Amino acid sequence: MSNQYVYIFSNELYPDDLLKIGWTKCHPSLQAHNLQTAGVPAPFTVEYVIITSNGRDLEKEIHSYLDEFRLSQNRKFFKINKSYLHEILTNNMHLNLLTINELDLTDNNTSVTIPRVRTEAGFPCQRSDNEVVSAFLEKTFEPCEPKPYDRLHKGIVAMRFAQWCENEYGKKYTNKIQIVFDAMTEKYGELYNYPSPGWDRVQEVRIDPMLLFPIYFSCECGKIYKSRQGHKDHRSICSLYQKFKLYQLTETISEFIEETFEPCEPNPHHRLNKGVVMGLFSDWYNKWFLEKPGDKFLKVFDAMTEKYGERKVHPSIGWEGVRVRVNDSD
Repeated sequence: MSNQYVYIFSNELYPDDLLKIGWTKCHPSLQAHNLQTAGVPAPFTVEYVIITSNGRDLEKEIHSYLDEFRLSQNRKFFKINKSYLHEILTNNMHLNLLTINELDLTDNNTSVTIPRVRTEAGFPCQRSDNEVVSAFLEKTFEPCEPKPYDRLHKGIVAMRFAQWCENEYGKKYTNKIQIVFDAMTEKYGELYNYPSPGWDRVQEVRIDPMLLFPIYFSCECGKIYKSRQGHKDHRSICSLYQKFKLYQLTETISEFIEETFEPCEPNPHHRLNKGVVMGLFSDWYNKWFLEKPGDKFLKVFDAMTEKYGERKVHPSIGWEGVRVRVNDSD
């Protein structure tokens, strides 16, 4: 198995105690060069390198261990003194840190000449892969508030990148898609899988998609359909989508109950009956989703029973020990 590397980079434009920790399959010097974009005018300096057979897993392990020093969960920057970091990784995690010169002397490694142009299977321009991908991300996507139920999944990103390359260069560079995914993770954080797969802090740039791309319909499992009917038929049998819908409904009902009801002293003569719950849920659901709840009432009744116990019958029918929440403004 070929070597992979976990790297520690610094930058002269950053404070001395601000370090970037990531992983790469290419030589760390080349990765430092590729990370220098228009937004980072000064080059990165390779401080330390760790040789490994699984860079992604080791990176995650180090990030987890250094979590208290991390600036943001979706970025790979850590505010920690270089010598203290060396001490932690060496003494606590028992990792072997090499300088770039030591790396080039290890396993007959030779220093890398940084290319100005990618020629083999590269883009037809005087730009590195990372610069091209950075330009694609900048023009195609924008940050947004986290949306766990409407995440941007890999299928959409791959499709947009293929279309963008075809428009720019007349060719779909499918062999570059992993670079795109790594750049997405670098910029917007790790991929999530549940309740829906994808990145949840990014969306497509808000322009009329009819002007640029054809309409596609995507499922939470990542599959894409050109027709609405094909998309609908797939969702009817997609287990991941069904789990997603069940999770979404469970969370919605839980939120409704939390906002609407509160515990109280048991009163057998004034219990909360199903009719009141149905009316309140219908109004609440219509307010938030602009549609009627349909057949969702049974799920609401089951959730009420789970939270407040079985419905009583005598001397009055309904749930005991719960009432409609009293607002402070009432």
